Amino acid sequence: MFVENSRLPIECALTIEGSRSLPASMYRDDDIFELEKTSLFFRTWQYACHISQLSSPGSYVTVELFDQQLVLIRNTDGEVNCFYNVCLHRGHPLVEGVGCKARLVCPYHAWVYDLDGNLASARRADSGDAIDRSGVALTSVRVERVLDFYFVNLDPDALPLSEVAGGLEDSLNEVVPDLSDYQLNPALDYVDKPFECNWKVLIDNQLECYHCDVAHPGFAKLMDIENTRNTMQDDLVFQHIPAVSDLQDPPFPYQRDGDVGDGMFWTLFPNTILARLPGAPSLSISRLQPISATRTTRVIQVLSHPGGNTEGSEDRLKWLRDGVIEEDRGLCEAVQKGVTQRGFTQGYYAIDAQRNQLCEEPVRYFHQRYLDALSA
Repeated sequence: MFVENSRLPIECALTIEGSRSLPASMYRDDDIFELEKTSLFFRTWQYACHISQLSSPGSYVTVELFDQQLVLIRNTDGEVNCFYNVCLHRGHPLVEGVGCKARLVCPYHAWVYDLDGNLASARRADSGDAIDRSGVALTSVRVERVLDFYFVNLDPDALPLSEVAGGLEDSLNEVVPDLSDYQLNPALDYVDKPFECNWKVLIDNQLECYHCDVAHPGFAKLMDIENTRNTMQDDLVFQHIPAVSDLQDPPFPYQRDGDVGDGMFWTLFPNTILARLPGAPSLSISRLQPISATRTTRVIQVLSHPGGNTEGSEDRLKWLRDGVIEEDRGLCEAVQKGVTQRGFTQGYYAIDAQRNQLCEEPVRYFHQRYLDALSA
């Protein structure tokens, strides 16, 4: 349970067992945000990249987590390493973006590292007080793979991803058994313009469809919201929303034979979301990237089945961007304004024991996991 911490507001020392939700201050406080960096984001598994981005020896992808810069790179044995993306000479970044290199060469003084992070050459530093290269290596970061996705964790003592989200791989295999055939579709990738709200406002919104029939009329027309099913285990929340059985006039091209019917959503604590929507077979994976206590962006990658309905995918993305996502933007940014009001100090959970699947139990579950992580 949550324990006393002098950096947290006193009202946060609570357990999430009743109807009251997180205090409003936790959605706007700069000190809370700084604590989240070190106690939450630097200690949890963060999505890094898809396996196809590291397809051959020397392939690399850079990742930023707040002010920490990382590089994932495949070595000559086929293993994927992750290092802090910083030369040990003066601290200059080694690489940018994505690419492929036989060695990591610092662009400042040309120090060279092999694909396992070992210092291979220190230019003009091999005589006199020579550097003992055998003891110099880039600092490693933990990396784990779930199916075709790589995740990183800055905490060397963190539990393995397979333990904290053991159901993720099995669930994905069940829902998308041919996931290995899916390919990244860069034409559908995008970075949201920043949301003017705390990242937890977005997660809270993601974890409940209590608002869907009120605020998303187009989505509610497509999905059988009343029969939403939620499963919560360890660091994973899985949501299954069936398709409307007699769907008429879909908002984007929809083929009843071959296209996906139901909506499936996986939220990996604290800030990774995978989604499978009705329409052309695809799977998106996104990571919410907090910018400040009141600002958040999101990077989304989309995988498509090579035999899928391309036109349908593009039209569905337009429907999502211009419709559902913008509706959520308005909702979440309005909530952020609300949590600054003196008349709002702490919210409530809508929990209905008779209809426990269409309620905010996943939000309460996430909040308790969040408080447990901050208290650790």
